[in-house]
Amino acid sequence: MRLIAKKDSANPTHPNLGFIRPLYRLNEGRWQTVTHAQFPNPGKVFVTAEYNEIDDKYLSDELFFADFQVNTQSYTTSNPFSCQYVSSYAQTRQPEPHELCPIFPRTFDATQLPLLHTAYETPLTYVFLQMGTDTVGPFQAIYERDLSDDRKEFRLAAVPAAELEQPTAYDGCVYRFRRADYVGLVLSVDNHEYIRDVRELLESSAPRETIYVGDTDDLLRWAKQVVRPAERREFWERAEQVLTAVPRSTDPLERQKLAQLRELLTQGQRWFNERLPEFIGQFLTDHPLGQQALDEYLKANEGRLFRVPEKNTTVVSKASPTGAVPGDTVESYLTFVGDYMAECGRPLDRTDLTHYLVTLHQNFLTVLAGLPGVGKTSLLTLLARASGLHDRFLPISVARGWVSSRDLIGYHNPLTGQFQPARTGMFDVLRQCSDEVEQGHERPYWVLLDEANLSPMEHYWSDFVGLSDPETARVLRLSEQTQTLTLGHGIRFVATINYDHTTEPLSPRLIDRAAIIRLKPLAGADLAIGRDSLPPLPTITPQMPFMTETRRNEWFGTTDETRHLLSDEANLLLQLRQVLDDERVDWGMPLLLSPRKQKAIVNHTATLRRLLGEEIAYPLLALDYAVGLHLLPLLSGRGEGFGKRLAELHDRTIRTLPLSAQTLHRLIRLGQQQYHQYNFFV
Repeated sequence: MRLIAKKDSANPTHPNLGFIRPLYRLNEGRWQTVTHAQFPNPGKVFVTAEYNEIDDKYLSDELFFADFQVNTQSYTTSNPFSCQYVSSYAQTRQPEPHELCPIFPRTFDATQLPLLHTAYETPLTYVFLQMGTDTVGPFQAIYERDLSDDRKEFRLAAVPAAELEQPTAYDGCVYRFRRADYVGLVLSVDNHEYIRDVRELLESSAPRETIYVGDTDDLLRWAKQVVRPAERREFWERAEQVLTAVPRSTDPLERQKLAQLRELLTQGQRWFNERLPEFIGQFLTDHPLGQQALDEYLKANEGRLFRVPEKNTTVVSKASPTGAVPGDTVESYLTFVGDYMAECGRPLDRTDLTHYLVTLHQNFLTVLAGLPGVGKTSLLTLLARASGLHDRFLPISVARGWVSSRDLIGYHNPLTGQFQPARTGMFDVLRQCSDEVEQGHERPYWVLLDEANLSPMEHYWSDFVGLSDPETARVLRLSEQTQTLTLGHGIRFVATINYDHTTEPLSPRLIDRAAIIRLKPLAGADLAIGRDSLPPLPTITPQMPFMTETRRNEWFGTTDETRHLLSDEANLLLQLRQVLDDERVDWGMPLLLSPRKQKAIVNHTATLRRLLGEEIAYPLLALDYAVGLHLLPLLSGRGEGFGKRLAELHDRTIRTLPLSAQTLHRLIRLGQQQYHQYNFFV
């Protein structure tokens, strides 16, 4: 049996005992208001264990779910304080972000997003705004700062469609609902109202009006998916269609987005401002109108500005920049990579894209973890192509039964006296990188270990484990008879892993030396499914040449001047470390955040914060990504005590590191279902 409840009070002499107040009861699939008579004698539920944990975890006005059962031990009708039903801390859970969402009375103006709002606590769930008989939302609440009157200021922003399990077209949307159409989903508690489940509301038949479809950045990201040219030379024709034609889509929301995008294009907004330099060359040389305009301009200015033959050669050379570098700055490089990813059916948020590229540069080993089919291999393949590394990218399919480096690299054959390379091609790559280091031309090279944990990585990758630290001289000696190979810092390994009963777990030693990116299932991206091959690199932007390690370090590395945390970042990281290594017995085994991991968190946070600049979505976003990359993958333990340690981490991150808090919430829930076995890789 299940309740929606609030905490009530603790037993004055035994703080681990107490009461919760039932508000709604689940009865045959429907939530119904409870009455005092349904919960005799005091109208409450008795908590038989760890009420002090409930008191610490939940605020006085916070709603939560609780399972309960009949009190078969001590209930008597004659005792007015005896409860017919009992529960415990272990039977409670916090709502998911889409559950029990508060409704705040205030007006909404789409031109003012993100809105600032204040309350005594930042909501952990999505929120709605009440405007007369209409309700507007959903919004996500992002903590901004503490105010002098003990209230919190937070901003309200549109919720990503993936979080609501909605199609990509609904990304960044805000809706207006009439109260009368969804009254069955409203909960009333102590003069406050809540939407019971946002996903259920969106999936219901309740009519809704889309009153906000996103800002300019949201629309441009969406347009890269639906207005995706097969070849860049077709862009002008496609753009003309968008500008002049009535949208053909029958989906009202898509028609609304296309209409707003068309207006942005007409007004000459960022779309053309950012893309015009990239497309102007193709327009002048390939488009009939462009050729005509160029010819007329050259003839009109003949003799006054330049000699026609020479200038024509110069203009055409610039308009067709064969061999040009679309990435003289980190901003233009990120834009180029993002555009190509979108054209290939794998659009990435600018923050995620920057996060991936920083991770790949700063770590000798990056692990992409996730269920089969989430697009781990395709993500790296597309990033390699877009980064100009298509011919410096070695994909290796790891086989079951690999036991040593001879399976990955090769071995010295005593019969022939020669080194026998493995069929993977790894030895040739190592020798090539070593030659380039000796010649002073160190360049990046990515090696993909696909399905890396079909065999124990620490066995077949053992020669590289000791080379993972940046300060280590990356010198490899494969055998006594083989010459030494100096790898330098250009080579990077990326491993894709699945976590199920058919694969080998990563060892703690390996996890401590790797950056772990956990990929979620994609929403709305097709991953180029059904294509015979990947789209070519855009012809108007010639294939990118190598970036030297010097250039990559300038963009994605840190220096002594930039390698630092801001005060809020440093304070929160210290709190998380203290929770991890706290030796209190009732929290289970402590964990150590090694100096190696601490340094990696600092480097990633400082670099990501610098690159995102004003585009950063919330104050501690960079630290949030770094914690998910380097700290959370270390979490592995068993027992209810370890679950308490994770719950404390969750409480420290819920208002400042929402992505990490979401991962911790998932980890705790799954661990509770698996008899208190907690592991990040589940």
